Amino acid sequence: RLRLSVFAACMLGAMLGCGRSDDGTMRASSTDVEKLSATITLPVRPISARWQIIELSRGDGLGPGDWALIAYLVCDAAGMKKVLASAVRTTGDAPDVSIMKAVDAPMRAALERMHLDASSVTFDARAFYRSPLMHGVIITKPGQSGFFMYLYTM
Repeated sequence: RLRLSVFAACMLGAMLGCGRSDDGTMRASSTDVEKLSATITLPVRPISARWQIIELSRGDGLGPGDWALIAYLVCDAAGMKKVLASAVRTTGDAPDVSIMKAVDAPMRAALERMHLDASSVTFDARAFYRSPLMHGVIITKPGQSGFFMYLYTM
């Protein structure tokens, strides 16, 4: 809980940042659920989605760089129940605060709606994995219909 509280506080601080990566480039966030479903597995169809791809590192010439997908998904009650039914609670890897500085303003606004704090619960995001995004977590709060997702390559 302490780690999640620290993450939530750092994320809020990062959301107030500039929203650009170190090299000044940024990919815009999207609400296109069809494109999202081509990138990850969607065990349920969300009512709404806001997602963005963030570059974590550039390729070194021997292979591609690492990247992450950050999303805020909202489901109906049945969809949320299905997502949580297959999820395993974890202390998993919350994103580093520097990653959150790379999201654009619409993505930051979507994440602010989560109000992450000590009551937030972290689950393994295995149900959403699709190669190469094979690591990550979902974070939600009891009683909410939305959740934050962080998937990344390694």
